[in-house]
Amino acid sequence: MGGTTEHLPQRAGPSASTFGLLLALAVPFFLLAGCKTPKLLCFSSSGLQQLTITSSTESNLGRPIAVDLVYVTDRKILAAVEKMKAREYFAVRTQLSRDYPKGLLVRSWELQAGQQVVADPVRAPCNLVGTFLFANFGGEAPADNRLRLHKVRRGTLALGADGFTWVPDKG
Repeated sequence: MGGTTEHLPQRAGPSASTFGLLLALAVPFFLLAGCKTPKLLCFSSSGLQQLTITSSTESNLGRPIAVDLVYVTDRKILAAVEKMKAREYFAVRTQLSRDYPKGLLVRSWELQAGQQVVADPVRAPCNLVGTFLFANFGGEAPADNRLRLHKVRRGTLALGADGFTWVPDKG
């Protein structure tokens, strides 16, 4: 049995370890290349995390005030929401939630005059493109009663007679 073994020439090509390295480098790129952070990679958002709301005894002539904290995660609706005054927002908020169930995250409160909500933890979603506070004062409120929040983690919304003030907390 004196057969000959024929050896085929080996082609130079990527080894298994090179392929693994390329794959390891490509996966994060593909995950981050999209507009949204995958939930798996979302550990913390840069949005509002804690809100205190105070209402003076003169707030809204003693009537309740609805306050909505609105997190926007869809760029398509950001332009529309940022132009709305509080009265417009509250008139269409139910329809907005129906039309964009994944583009808006809304947290709502209704405060009586003199009531406080102290250090309420709120959780900003990942992929945040805008954060807004709306306060629904009755009557002919002269102000927009809308506020766009920028990279702030904590703050206090103080409701007055016909408007509000915002004080971001340091830290």
